[in-house]
Amino acid sequence: MTLVLLAALGLSLAAGGRLVFRGWVNHVTVLSVTWFGMLWLHELRLIRYYPLTVTTWLVVAISMVAFVLGSITPLMPIRARRSGSRVAACEERSSAASDREAHWIRQAIVVLSALAAIAILHDLMLTYSALGASMFSRMNATYVLRLTGGGEGGIPYLGSLVLGAVPLAGIYASRYRLHPILILPLMLIGLRSISVAGRTDLVIAAVLLAAGYALNTRQQVPPRRRKTNTLQPSAIAVLVIACVAVVWYISTRRGLVTSFGVYETEALGALRQLNPALASIYSYLAGPIGVLNEYLKDGAPAGVLAGNTLAWLYRLLERLGVEGTKVPYYAEFYYTPVGMNAGTYIGEFKDVTCEVR
Repeated sequence: MTLVLLAALGLSLAAGGRLVFRGWVNHVTVLSVTWFGMLWLHELRLIRYYPLTVTTWLVVAISMVAFVLGSITPLMPIRARRSGSRVAACEERSSAASDREAHWIRQAIVVLSALAAIAILHDLMLTYSALGASMFSRMNATYVLRLTGGGEGGIPYLGSLVLGAVPLAGIYASRYRLHPILILPLMLIGLRSISVAGRTDLVIAAVLLAAGYALNTRQQVPPRRRKTNTLQPSAIAVLVIACVAVVWYISTRRGLVTSFGVYETEALGALRQLNPALASIYSYLAGPIGVLNEYLKDGAPAGVLAGNTLAWLYRLLERLGVEGTKVPYYAEFYYTPVGMNAGTYIGEFKDVTCEVR
């Protein structure tokens, strides 16, 4: 019954977001699919998770209602004033202005990618010097190296600039035409992910690329610049699939968890027999809500003020010798009963609001 109710609510909110924002790609639909999908997988109980408390259900429900209302409210006063002026104004844009915009988007992609490449290639060389060519096949060793700090010495945060180039690539493909430079940021993210046996950046890149493209498909550009090439959506789909394929490649060679022991159901064991990565992927998708549940049961302890958001600043101050600025690289682990540490970022919000009060 719970699974049916969650599916119905999630689909209803997703459809409602599509009606309100006139397209499937919008923040309400995406959040609804994400959150209710995670809840549905958690309640599927392929791992014997601890039951969610009433407090956790209330936090999720209130957060979702507040998000939806906050998203819809700003639209109300402008609905009555909406007309065709936006389309008309866009149609009047000159071809020269459109050419300049395309040029600047390409330049931004190149600059962001070039800066990020400095750090990404540096990290790649560090890992290669430690593990050699086996880094491409022994992802477990690469992952352990990262967790134990064996690959330290890289340039922090610089490599993340490449993520800023990914939505620009989607926007460019949507408004103009396909260009070889659009592949550059994705190639760099692939190299970065392999060098640290990470997957998060690839997932984020796939989402940003698809969102950058989809959210701009209805943007109007001058007729001379408008392209109707049907290869564009196909190319974007291929690039997204490529990101997913690299995630799969890393997952099948990295997973450290061989079994969840007594907490693993026979159904999850069958998935593991099909492919070892499937069990890990299920735990990553279903587990965060369980972590939130345990975090709230623990009294929602406060950590360092904005320790995740301002981690770069704290670490800079630590390197400069400032006392009391050390922050952990990984969030605290909670047992759901499976150990996991993704899902406690609500603590960052709590830290800031408590400080403001």
